[in-house]
Amino acid sequence: MQMRYWQRTIKFLASVITKLAWAFVIIVIIRYCFFDIFRIPSDSMKNTLKQNDLIITNKIVYSSPLSIVLSLLGIKGHPKRNDILVFEIPQTDQTLYVKRCIGLPGETIETDYENILIDKKIIPDLPAICHFQKVWYHSYDLLNLTLNKYGLHPSDIVQKYPNYVVLNLDSIQKDHLLDKHGVDSISKFRIDNNNKNAVFTLSGNDNNKKLMPVRIPFKGMRIKLDSGTVTGYKDILERSEGVILSEKESSFFINEIKIDYYVFKKDYYFMIGDNRDNSHDSRAFGLIPKDCIEGKVIFSF
Repeated sequence: MQMRYWQRTIKFLASVITKLAWAFVIIVIIRYCFFDIFRIPSDSMKNTLKQNDLIITNKIVYSSPLSIVLSLLGIKGHPKRNDILVFEIPQTDQTLYVKRCIGLPGETIETDYENILIDKKIIPDLPAICHFQKVWYHSYDLLNLTLNKYGLHPSDIVQKYPNYVVLNLDSIQKDHLLDKHGVDSISKFRIDNNNKNAVFTLSGNDNNKKLMPVRIPFKGMRIKLDSGTVTGYKDILERSEGVILSEKESSFFINEIKIDYYVFKKDYYFMIGDNRDNSHDSRAFGLIPKDCIEGKVIFSF
């Protein structure tokens, strides 16, 4: 009897271990090939995603082994404008970022300090996108009552001045506050030039707030190597395309071979946070190649 008892026990434990092992394998396959889960590390996507939110990403067509199979079958997934993507920056510590894709391969992107322009057309903000705003008041106590009424709190005030406070508002919050008791008016708050979060550049110079028109490279895009293109694309060529760029006597060399033109190997994307005035994104670290995209956010909680 005792022997049968131990045999049944061992058989039961073996069955449990086998089921747990298969469950582990299935979870690994799902996370490696289909979906993954991440935690939002910062407020750069406020008010769309909040810090410490959990997000689920679809990685089938971007970064999983299945993407290779799908590509061979002619099924290619390409990020679209306003997709929220998880990605890493080439040649860094593999930190994962979550931002909104706003610039696509082949498009020309620029800014006029306050707006993002794609192919000379202003890209309108989505309702959840935040900007720093000056909220003017004549009575701070009355302003606080209004803020509380519409889900805001004095702790949300970024800076306080004698006649106005700085709040980080999306368009819905701004519309709720306009013309309410205690709010005299609302105007755009322009960030100080020394604020590194006011960056808008592709070359790594984080003191500029304005980006001159730059075409986002796509796979097969051909550029002539000259002082202008090298200045705009040097970081991309060396960090993402994996080439060594050098200049000698007004001639340019790729991997020590003199060359007049370069053809890009990858598609690139411009990523930006919804918390526009307080986000570390492509305005600082540049364009992101498709092979660094981990997946598309499909759910948050």
